[in-house]
Amino acid sequence: MGQLMKSNGSLTVKSLRRAVGIPGHRPSGKNACVGAALRGKSYAQPPPGLGGRNNVAVRQAFYDAAKSCGFNIKKKRPT
Repeated sequence: MGQLMKSNGSLTVKSLRRAVGIPGHRPSGKNACVGAALRGKSYAQPPPGLGGRNNVAVRQAFYDAAKSCGFNIKKKRPT
């Protein structure tokens, strides 16, 4: 097998890393902090139609975690 060069149709180092189970990129320190703050939490079942990206409890928890990890957020906390 010759050199691995990034071009259409060939494998990249990032895709090879993912294929063997290694993350393609390492998260930044702030992103790792947010992930650790949110890991293992559970949330109440939202009303029908307000789940997923509209779940206010999850959005508030994400906002609080990002703020505590040092992100500069200018928007108000979701209500």
